[in-house]
Amino acid sequence: MKSGAPAKVLPIEIPAIPLAELNRLTSNFGQKALVGEGSYGQVYRATLSTGEPVAIKKLDPSASNDPDSDFAAQATPRLSEDKVKQCVDPKLENDFPPKAVAKLAAVAALCVQYEADFRPNMTIVVKALQPLLHTKPGQDSHQ
Repeated sequence: MKSGAPAKVLPIEIPAIPLAELNRLTSNFGQKALVGEGSYGQVYRATLSTGEPVAIKKLDPSASNDPDSDFAAQATPRLSEDKVKQCVDPKLENDFPPKAVAKLAAVAALCVQYEADFRPNMTIVVKALQPLLHTKPGQDSHQ
């Protein structure tokens, strides 16, 4: 029996994982972890230290004729917290919470994926971004 209430959508966690850890999780992006290939790269399976299974997409920079137009391919390598300053307007003069900006960038990268099936719906996007509204500069995001 269906009710008129919308289904409850849980917030998503988007971890920033260092390349060294991704290499370890996928055996250096080896054939055993490879689960598929598309026009923009390969998809690998891995299991996080929490036991959670994940799909890791490795973009192929040569897949686009105009690399300047492929925002996701450019932004993804900069999503780690230590590189987030490269994506933020210098006029902010470090007056922003780096972890919150890194999570915002990660959500944005999910939203512009080439394969529509891999993009989150807007309910999930809103749930992922809501906790960031209350994050202050110098404060770590706890979500």
